[in-house]
Amino acid sequence: MAIGTNAGAWFYGTQTAVSSSQTTVADNAYQACGVDFTNTANAPFASAVMEIAFDTTAPTVGNVLLFAMLHNVQSTNDMDAVGATNQNVLCGAFPIIASKTIDTLYYTVIPHFELPAAGDGQLMRFYILNNATGQTIQTAWQLWITQKTMGPTA
Repeated sequence: MAIGTNAGAWFYGTQTAVSSSQTTVADNAYQACGVDFTNTANAPFASAVMEIAFDTTAPTVGNVLLFAMLHNVQSTNDMDAVGATNQNVLCGAFPIIASKTIDTLYYTVIPHFELPAAGDGQLMRFYILNNATGQTIQTAWQLWITQKTMGPTA
């Protein structure tokens, strides 16, 4: 079946790295991703890709949750930093592959989530939570965000 003119199609922006200077992330611990992200295109949606490896034993339960903290939500006032008592905006959950060998980097994806925004060109910082995996995430983890929107095909 051919896709007709003016049919809805996804359009993707450039993949943006939002992690730097990563440290290990213990089980049930939060970690800021280190690089602020600006939704310059005002895209309503995004996808996220995480490169991850675990220490000692591959987890068989849990996941890695992705949160956003918005900056400048009212003038120059920011939301509180993400943590155990303040989870702000949940963007999604990265599935964990239990069969992966320990110390082996692999990719996991949140294919679609709504990009939170309180205004034009929203600035935000992403956080991860190592959610009940029973293992520590190694320092080599990386996170990328890709803006996306839907529009008519040509």
